[in-house]
Amino acid sequence: MILADYLHQHAVAHPDATALRYRDRSYTTAELQAMVAGLAAGLADLSLGKQARIGIMLPNSPAFVTAYIAAGRAGLSPDETRELFNGVMALYRNIRNKGNEP
Repeated sequence: MILADYLHQHAVAHPDATALRYRDRSYTTAELQAMVAGLAAGLADLSLGKQARIGIMLPNSPAFVTAYIAAGRAGLSPDETRELFNGVMALYRNIRNKGNEP
């Protein structure tokens, strides 16, 4: 079972339970489930292919949680985001050090 499946089951059984708190806002399992389902559908429409690696560049926030769970539901692999980020930053530093900064 993936995290998205667990969230769905929990949202059905306990829709008003708090799933996430961020700053002064609480999100119920039903709210989080709805956000995840909407984003997962949009990601699936992109036809990236199963287990395609994607990077999620968001701060620790409800948006990140939603994106991470939605990626799993869509069959994508968000697991290596730090490695991908480090690679992008290394490339950027390399370009900047050569004086080719945009």
